[in-house]
Amino acid sequence: MLTTLLYTLYGAGIELITWSALVPWTLLGPAGKGVLGQRLGRQRLAARKIRTRVLIHAVSVGEMVAAEVLIGSLARLLPGAEVIVTTGNRHGLEAGRRVQINHPEVAAVWFLPWDRWGIGSWLAALRPDLVAVIETEIWPNFFVSCRKLGIPLCLVNGRIYPADFPNYRLARRFFEPALSCVSWFGVQSESEKQRFLKIGVKESRITVEANLKFDAAVLPAPPLNVQLGRRPVMVAGSTHDPEEKWLLDALGTLLPEFPRLSLVLAPRHPRRVASIVAEAARRGFSVRRWSDPGEGIVESDVLILDTMGVLRSFYQAADLAVVGGSFAECGGHNLLEPAAQSCPLLMGPNYEHFEEIVEGFRRADAIVFARDKTDLCEALRRLLADPERRRTLGQKAQTVVKSRTGSADRYAARLAELLNEAATARLSAKMAPPRRPAETER
Repeated sequence: MLTTLLYTLYGAGIELITWSALVPWTLLGPAGKGVLGQRLGRQRLAARKIRTRVLIHAVSVGEMVAAEVLIGSLARLLPGAEVIVTTGNRHGLEAGRRVQINHPEVAAVWFLPWDRWGIGSWLAALRPDLVAVIETEIWPNFFVSCRKLGIPLCLVNGRIYPADFPNYRLARRFFEPALSCVSWFGVQSESEKQRFLKIGVKESRITVEANLKFDAAVLPAPPLNVQLGRRPVMVAGSTHDPEEKWLLDALGTLLPEFPRLSLVLAPRHPRRVASIVAEAARRGFSVRRWSDPGEGIVESDVLILDTMGVLRSFYQAADLAVVGGSFAECGGHNLLEPAAQSCPLLMGPNYEHFEEIVEGFRRADAIVFARDKTDLCEALRRLLADPERRRTLGQKAQTVVKSRTGSADRYAARLAELLNEAATARLSAKMAPPRRPAETER
């Protein structure tokens, strides 16, 4: 009774927020009505002609990276299957469209509709044979609609951020009915399994697999269309304030010792690019944006990556990589992409979002840590002065990544099993004789 009341109040609240705030806000955005149609679940595909349709939801760029390798494995295992990809924000949509270019089996990339009562009608019209949610996105109306429609629902590459875990435990009573709709949880590690158990998931529905991002990291990166003229090259990916300032200060300190040193910065949020360019220019550096035309880009002191999808290519040319979000208090960002390119890693003290992965690199002596701004500059100096140390670190980092690949095929195999089980259940239901009404006893 309490659960029914909670979900009724939740649904009513979502409807109120949708029409009073989300709809007007979306209409004022650059895409306007096109995005609104998707958010309200009015986007439709042509009449279905394929045998199998899978819906994969990846909320943002990181999840879309994992989704891509899963899509590739599914395509090999289920030739002819069609994939619909949904996402939760603009950056995820852009990443999804790049995935679609590489994978013709992806028929559409859309925003996931808001979690309104009407999401069930959207699902019924789309008629997927299976829904896979990457990592952890729990939408009660979406999940309950899957169960009502008999659509197998899976959580793939599952994880719960340690910082979010207390909130999930506090709201366990609310989330349990939605989580009970999930047929199978494939999680990244034993510690993730324990977190899911503590928020009410039954152990029989959880399997410990691995992190799809290890598979994604070893995908070939697009080649750079320029040769960087400066050496050595430091690449800092997914940076936050004040990390760019610290790195610019370090560059100024190190340039007299390494005169052709260059710094490539890829800020986590592209809207900050203009302020970073101004900060670099104020310090007297020659600075260019990647999107700027011209030849001077290869000889700049500082290069700012203001285009999505190019960072992985720069790791191929880097002499070392600084992991963004680990010096700012942001929990760290993905260190697997530079590691897969044999790039030596330098990380700050904040990496709770990737703690288990980082500890694997630490055990293999495949990563260098720095505590603060001063320590960062000294660690950079030591690495830049020791090419052999950089080479050894890079090789070890790449070995760690390669040793943990292969989960995409395992996830895909499990999804294929669930598809077969669902198809068998539907066939059995069709072939079952109609039930006779019980005869009245005389």
